[in-house]
Amino acid sequence: MRFETPPPFLENGSTGKVVNNLLIFLKDWAQKNNKGDDGIEIDGVLGPTGIKWLQEYQKANGLIADGGCGPETRKTMKKRDGFDFDQAATLVDSISEYIQPNGDKLYWVAGIEETTDREVAERRFWRSRRGN
Repeated sequence: MRFETPPPFLENGSTGKVVNNLLIFLKDWAQKNNKGDDGIEIDGVLGPTGIKWLQEYQKANGLIADGGCGPETRKTMKKRDGFDFDQAATLVDSISEYIQPNGDKLYWVAGIEETTDREVAERRFWRSRRGN
């Protein structure tokens, strides 16, 4: 089975270029809404500052401010702000680590089945790039 959409959640500690897409969105949102210095670093890690701004976004849009980027938050981003997280994620050509609400780590690359094993994800990623 090939996965063209990313795993359902990004939680605190998630990493990768997919996280950068989210952080760039949050930074832009904070600036557009005159929230002052957002302090967001585009470093590929969903940490305390990113979580804080994700919660701010969720509160401002009537969502449960849990700091996780799940289906409802993504749907709101697309509907209200025109940011299609899932589509943007499929354009990322690298492995991303998605922390799930239960703490599990899922490693994912667009078009490659997600796995809980980083080494398996890396082998699949490089095989797909070689066309094997």
